[in-house]
This record gives sequence, C-alpha cells and structure tokens, in this order.
Amino acid sequence: MAKKVDLFKEMSVLGRQVHDAFEAAAKSREVHDIQQELSKSFKTISTKIGQAVKTAKESEKSQAIGKQLKKVVKVGKDQGMEKGKELTQKVATGLRELSGHLAQAAAKLKKK
Repeated sequence: MAKKVDLFKEMSVLGRQVHDAFEAAAKSREVHDIQQELSKSFKTISTKIGQAVKTAKESEKSQAIGKQLKKVVKVGKDQGMEKGKELTQKVATGLRELSGHLAQAAAKLKKK
C-alpha cells in the first residue's frame, strides 16, 4: 500500500526551503560585499558628477560637456530601468513555469 502524500505539506516545505534559500542568499557575505562595493561606487560617481557639474558651470565649453554628461546619465538611467523591467519579466516567467510544473506534479499525484 502506497504512503499517502500530503501535497500541501510538501508545498509548504518547498516554500520554506525557497524562503530560506533566498534569505541565506540575501544575508550572504557575497551579497553584503556587493552592496558595499555598489555603495562605494555610487558615492564615487556622485562625487565625480558633482565635480563635473561644478566644472560645467565655469565655462561655455564645460557647460556643453555638462549637458552631454546629463544626457549620458539619463540614457544610462533609462537603460537601467529597461534592464530591470526585462529582469522582472524573466523572473515572472520562471515563476510561472515553476508554478506550471508544480501544478502538473499535483495533478499526477491526484490521479494516483
């Protein structure tokens, strides 16, 4: 006689494991190091942009460079947002696929 499978218990266990994995990843040393490096990089970029803006205010030629810099920053920001949207779509697709596989597994288990 086959052992009865409690699908909700199995899904709960899977959910806890996924949660624990994401939590461990978020708290990992590598993620912390990346956060620190990004923070340091953004501070450096901010300082350099501030210096560039100050320089841009001081001469016509520098003002033209400042305008170009603002355009570059805007393009970078727009592209970053677009890449973020693409990543969100890819993650959502992956989650839908996982959900579909879980649904198929559940259906097979129900037939047994």
